[in-house]
Amino acid sequence: MLTDSVLIPEQIDRSDGDVLAGVNDALWEADGLRSLNYKDIGVEARAGEVFLRGHVRSVMHKHEAEQRVAAVLGVEVVHNDLVADSDLEIAVAQALAANQPTRASILRVGASAGWVQLGGEVPDAQVRTEAETVAANVSAVRGVLSLPHLPGEHGSEYQRALQPRAGTAVYADDGEIGTLVGVVVNPRNRLVSHIVVNARLDLGGHEVRGQFVIPAAAIKMSTVSGTILTDSMRDVNARPRFRGADFPTPPANWQLPFPYQASEVYWSA
Repeated sequence: MLTDSVLIPEQIDRSDGDVLAGVNDALWEADGLRSLNYKDIGVEARAGEVFLRGHVRSVMHKHEAEQRVAAVLGVEVVHNDLVADSDLEIAVAQALAANQPTRASILRVGASAGWVQLGGEVPDAQVRTEAETVAANVSAVRGVLSLPHLPGEHGSEYQRALQPRAGTAVYADDGEIGTLVGVVVNPRNRLVSHIVVNARLDLGGHEVRGQFVIPAAAIKMSTVSGTILTDSMRDVNARPRFRGADFPTPPANWQLPFPYQASEVYWSA
């Protein structure tokens, strides 16, 4: 992935908070970015330097974001690490073509906001798993949502594009239970398989505290502000307690899927 850095001379000093607010306003005011990409762009401001991370639909949108940010008062340098879906599709297609088990199959690659969908047909389940793994090994992929079908199958099952945010509230179907403190990611497809919740459960007047591991299948809805479960508090209490030994941390050279930080992610065993 190429990184663009742009120098903007003769800017005045502003606080990081003011610069960040100005950058967010600039991105929001761009119609194309607001309608397609705004929630998929992460911004950090440090001493006049702005770091853009995340996903946009096209190279044109990547350049537009850079130009908008560069014009914000107080911005001195723009580090543009945004990934365009068009570039991601090419990178995944090239990886599949270079892989011995998958190169013989005619596979389609689509990407939307970093989420990859694989189409076409493969001869067996082993090659399908290989295609999933190869695509997920492209570092900028956010997650692999669909896979090629097998002979005789019609269509492919889609996974949910689910990324609960650390630090946000978690709600059981009978009330708020606590805070999401981490996610478990399956390295084979880069998707969230479980969440880790620091919970306080009211079980009929008896309070239980602890960190619980809850499968993604129990998530009813998740937004940037919170996660709602299908579980009741009693259901959550029946879930496994979190033990760090059961969930290794990803290796340092493994690029985390946007928008997660290293302290928020575990690997599934």
